[in-house]
Amino acid sequence: MVASINKLADEHLYTGRRPPHAGKWRNPSGLLQLADGAAVSDRDFLSLWRGFAPVDGWPLSQRARTRTHSPGFDIVLSPDKTISALWAISPDFDRKRIERAVMDAARETLASIVFRHCAVTRTGKAGRDLRVEPGNILAAAFPYHVSRELDPQLDVNCVVFNVVHTHRDRRWRALHGHPLYSWNKAIGATFRNRLAYRLRSRLGVEMERHGERGEYTRIRHMDPGLEELWSKRNARLQAHVNAVHAAWRTPDPAASGTGASTTAPLRIKRTATEDDAARFRAEAAGIVDPDALHARIVRSAFSDATEQERAGVRREIDDIPRTLAVAELVFGMPDIVARVENAAGGLFDDDAMDGWRRYALAAGNLLPLEYENPNPDAIVGMAHKRLFTTRDILDANPHHKRLSGLSAQDPAEEPSRW
Repeated sequence: MVASINKLADEHLYTGRRPPHAGKWRNPSGLLQLADGAAVSDRDFLSLWRGFAPVDGWPLSQRARTRTHSPGFDIVLSPDKTISALWAISPDFDRKRIERAVMDAARETLASIVFRHCAVTRTGKAGRDLRVEPGNILAAAFPYHVSRELDPQLDVNCVVFNVVHTHRDRRWRALHGHPLYSWNKAIGATFRNRLAYRLRSRLGVEMERHGERGEYTRIRHMDPGLEELWSKRNARLQAHVNAVHAAWRTPDPAASGTGASTTAPLRIKRTATEDDAARFRAEAAGIVDPDALHARIVRSAFSDATEQERAGVRREIDDIPRTLAVAELVFGMPDIVARVENAAGGLFDDDAMDGWRRYALAAGNLLPLEYENPNPDAIVGMAHKRLFTTRDILDANPHHKRLSGLSAQDPAEEPSRW
């Protein structure tokens, strides 16, 4: 399960949708009279895509009438394949519950990371006049259910538009995109954790962590045969890699049959139909009993985290500064947030996660650093520019007065909202 961020390029990927699969506005500030949670219409979406206000057509960008206008960014949030497999074998009622859990986790991820830490613009000319200002932004979230290989895959494409309504002068300006990329790993970790909690609390699904550092979450009792069946993309990519290697080892590519491209054109991922649902269940029936597997996974029984589980999460969060310092002498706030979200593993609700983040940033071994020559992002205290080391590192290197242009400072009592 990952989060990827790309610049928007093709408006046709998001238009032409009808309920119940239309996109949803994510607009807590109520910008441009677009209601938060309302369905996205093609007319309003395309107006924003081109840099104009949906209602009156007023340009929101100086480049709105030019070909150089950039519509914004697409954040793709992808659940683990076990979650998509559960959705594929579930009856209609539970499929809708899983879809809502995925969309709600995406909404919370936008709120806690993107809207909170990345809603800024840059004004002034390059150099000393360049400054960063906060504002309000909006996004649209679009659900997908079927991958390009026609497998079940519950993706959410979150379109973050290239407009910021500044707090200082209430003007519209372009979004400063760099913070989004700085928060990429934390965005993925937050989505994984918040989705895992919603599946636990709403459907009673037992989740487990996996990966080298336990950074991913998956459904514990999913049949591995279904994962393999519906992971055609991975198999296809591996086959392509094998073919390339074979061609490289063979002087004449035609001799190995790889002279011509064997990669079929990519389809466009899409929302599911009733025919898709029937096909998925029929494919699953060749491996398992879908109803029996669903009954084993979806128990509709929720229990709070035990004291033992809480203690384990606390120990792991206490150890975050040390584990980060093993790989990096200096690390950032997004790295800490990502580790906190991974440590929780779907055990806690959104309010509790805010508390765990504050707890991690108050660690006694964590030492904030300050820049010798800060850039505009660091001057205003944006969170992705908040860097740390550990007291252990400085104690072990007492003669290091500077760390890559950074110096130690007194810990701040309250972290910046950015």
